[in-house]
Amino acid sequence: RIHARQFGQALVDALAGEMIAYGPEELLELGEREFAWCEARMLEAARELGYGEDWRAALEHVKGLHVGPGEQDELVALQAREAIAFLDERGLVTIEDLCRETWRLDMLSADGQRTLPFAAYGGQKMLVAYPTAGMDHERKEMSLRGNNVHFSRIVTPHELIPGHHLQGYMAQRYATWLSAFRTPFLTEGWGRHWE
Repeated sequence: RIHARQFGQALVDALAGEMIAYGPEELLELGEREFAWCEARMLEAARELGYGEDWRAALEHVKGLHVGPGEQDELVALQAREAIAFLDERGLVTIEDLCRETWRLDMLSADGQRTLPFAAYGGQKMLVAYPTAGMDHERKEMSLRGNNVHFSRIVTPHELIPGHHLQGYMAQRYATWLSAFRTPFLTEGWGRHWE
């Protein structure tokens, strides 16, 4: 077993400072349990796709399901609207009209995709990764496969609504004091307005 002293007091203090009620060992146990759950779901999906227990082959199949050149922004916009409709139909979170109307899409440059290979959010924009003319064939293929239809379906709501766009919109209007507490724990996985 791994003990807190092996993690260092700095990690223990950082968790306590963020009011996270778990220690490093508990977080590892939770992570291992959740990872096992994910592995079981991967096997289920592989079987549903006809790949038996070969989840790697199923994953390769899914990576090949991407849109054609110039269509990624349309896909992401459609998925964003679907995510908003899903939330509305179930009454899961309040989304003000202005919040619905103020997000935009922009494409990440080839250089930007070196550090942000999927997407990013900033300044009311979701930055979408997709092959650019300046990339070599291998990088274009990697961008296509990493931003396939199914992976984008998870990334899009994470970046827009109910994710970072909604979080930022609400924080700027109703919780301005939060900007004083910026930490790595604040925006990734921030459940205050529901990511």
